[in-house]
Amino acid sequence: MHDQAQNNEQVRPARGPRSPAPGKPAPTAKPAGRLPPSDPSPSVDRQEPPAPAPLRLAAARQALDTSLSARFAARRRIIDAEPDAERRRLLEFFYDLDLQTDPGMFETLGLSAEESSSRRKAIEALRPALKAWALAHAAHVGRGGPVAVMPQDTNSAHLLSVSKLLHDVMKRHLSRKGKPGVDMHLLRKAFERFALGQLFTGPAPADSAPDSAHFVSFATFAIWAGGRKHELQSFWNDSLHVFVASTRQYLRAYKPLAPAFSMYTVRQPLPWKETPASEWVAWEQKTKPQLLREFGALMAEAFAINVAQPVARPSQPPS
Repeated sequence: MHDQAQNNEQVRPARGPRSPAPGKPAPTAKPAGRLPPSDPSPSVDRQEPPAPAPLRLAAARQALDTSLSARFAARRRIIDAEPDAERRRLLEFFYDLDLQTDPGMFETLGLSAEESSSRRKAIEALRPALKAWALAHAAHVGRGGPVAVMPQDTNSAHLLSVSKLLHDVMKRHLSRKGKPGVDMHLLRKAFERFALGQLFTGPAPADSAPDSAHFVSFATFAIWAGGRKHELQSFWNDSLHVFVASTRQYLRAYKPLAPAFSMYTVRQPLPWKETPASEWVAWEQKTKPQLLREFGALMAEAFAINVAQPVARPSQPPS
């Protein structure tokens, strides 16, 4: 019926101008070829012009930030309701770690514009560099070659600022009363349980559980930070065994979908049993070259590095 009415309108003869009523002046004619802004064109459907690119980007970021804030708020409620004190402590640690390193949440931390910009630049610069080095390292070890060296153009300022940031978060949540520094036993427990999905809170894998192969960047970062002379160098070298051991546990619980840092298929959390102290002692006694090679072998297996390809030019491991 609606279509038919439209057709009838189209064939109806046009009406001439009406004569003015007695005693009223004739209406002023509108200029030819122009329509006032309020008059819709009779022949062209008006469409709102698209918003400028910066406005569209800002709107997209606002929607993303709103979703991100809601997810963090949901995690916060779950943590506050957790009855087990030790589990709540570990959940607090990873919540704070995500909060401090997610650029989308920096505005909630009360950082100055300069601090926020500096932290964002450091994290966004290191993330792809760590990923590229991890894959190169896996390729070297997987093909029987030597350990890859760290790139010489790594921005030390970025590395050192993130090193301090991560260490501050660890010290805030994983230290013992009356003892300075990060407690290694708590650090092991935190990353072991996290790697096996035992701290999963839902509703998304990104909440207190690994959501991609970027988990291995913890070990990669420890390798890099331990290879630079600074006040926290010994901490990263001493804790490297924790991140390599938890990488092995992580790969037991998650299966790679592609030879890149893509999303992993999340399995059911494995039954968790704390690693015996004797096994941790064995890990702690491994030398840095041994840990580097073990980490490379794990990565090569996880990403199915083609071992038939030729070995790259020999290089020395980072000191």
